[in-house]
Amino acid sequence: MQPVAAALQGWVRWRQAQPVPLPARVLVVGNVSVGGTGKTPVVASVAQRLHAWGWRVAVITRGHGARHGHPRRVGPHDDARQAGDEPVWLAQQLQPLGIPVVAAHDRVAAARLALAEQPGCHWLISDDGLQHHALARDLELVVFDARGVGNGLTLPAGPLREPWPRRADLVLQHGAPKLPEPLPQTCFAMQRQLAHTLRPLGAQAPVPLAQWRGQAVQAFAGIGAPQAFFAMLQQAGLELVHPLALADHAALQRPPSGLHPTLPLVCTAKDAVKASHWPAPWRNRLWVADLEVDCPPAFWAALQRAVSSVSSAHGQTTA
Repeated sequence: MQPVAAALQGWVRWRQAQPVPLPARVLVVGNVSVGGTGKTPVVASVAQRLHAWGWRVAVITRGHGARHGHPRRVGPHDDARQAGDEPVWLAQQLQPLGIPVVAAHDRVAAARLALAEQPGCHWLISDDGLQHHALARDLELVVFDARGVGNGLTLPAGPLREPWPRRADLVLQHGAPKLPEPLPQTCFAMQRQLAHTLRPLGAQAPVPLAQWRGQAVQAFAGIGAPQAFFAMLQQAGLELVHPLALADHAALQRPPSGLHPTLPLVCTAKDAVKASHWPAPWRNRLWVADLEVDCPPAFWAALQRAVSSVSSAHGQTTA
């Protein structure tokens, strides 16, 4: 079966699925376009913010790249080849707050394990799964990258998994919103930016990003939009030598061919979790450029109102 036909059949099955209710409220962070749109950093930021507001939170994810699809709680030091790159990164961000991350191909099974791992959970956040209607949800946050809706057509004629506009409680888009009129009042622009330091995968100390200006490096990225990552590095003043764009969720079981033998190597945090088992000579040249999500205060205020409204309707209060 052709990939597009399989995707369409899967979408139809999801749409026809009977939603499974859960004892916790569910917030789905997803996208209507194919490919990555930067959802996972948004999931981490939203989970951290809900935790700060006093809600007990758990996160579920499909775990792209994982060798096994059965439900498992993911730890920050798990092998990304087994658990998936994004789940391990999420666990690194969220476990210090006591927020469990559970990965499984079956989102309902993941949700049930996550609720067992976080007794009294108020909010379950799903990384992706907007079209996976077997999982009942209370709020939907749709994330767009700079492509917006493209030509506005659905697969196979365009990039959309489903027609837009559609109902959405909140919408985030990288940069200025470029969605077709009329824009929803709940549409906000967010920015992605590099952290102020590059951190080493080896034993060195982090180095301020400003000190890398004019430094020749080779960057590589196995994410949805590697060119955007390379552009941010160049804007920060780094001189990129033969940047290497890899497929999203590239396995990186070993250093890919094409990496420079002596230059410092710079990658994203999503790539770094998979490169942590590389031989020491490679790890010691590897520097991680963390990406930070900057959402406007108006977005956080709108999210807090939405979460509080849904929770109040179900008789929930913060711990």
